[in-house]
Amino acid sequence: MMFATIEEVKLIVNNADFEKFDNTRIQGYIERADIYIIARTRCDYSKATDKALKNKLKIATGKTVRYLFMLDTSKIFQKKMEGISSETTPDYSYSMSSTSLAVSGGSTGDAELDLLLSTLTIGNSPIYFGVSGPTRAAKRRWGNGIR
Repeated sequence: MMFATIEEVKLIVNNADFEKFDNTRIQGYIERADIYIIARTRCDYSKATDKALKNKLKIATGKTVRYLFMLDTSKIFQKKMEGISSETTPDYSYSMSSTSLAVSGGSTGDAELDLLLSTLTIGNSPIYFGVSGPTRAAKRRWGNGIR
């Protein structure tokens, strides 16, 4: 189902710490990203053939992997700093924020990734239109639905 290869993801993530991971760990991030994309867009694009759509999915996968990696990294950092609310030395000062990196409402905080995911989302994109028919109540009111 992969939307991007390990090498493509490494280029998009562009982080020295991430590139040190073995391919199995990177593959795990790609699988998590694919699941995230399918869940957010409410559509399984695994059989997509359109070149532009596949490029969108590749970029979205790389950016989602970067998002998940940063989220994991921040959790590790917060765990290490647990119990320390602030620290000050002559050269720098640090204060732990009480808020999480994850932005509520399904937003990743990456404008490009959020835009890509919103255009891929079924029922949320301007390229998809919903059509509603008459309601049951209208049919009951008018008998057969015709005035």
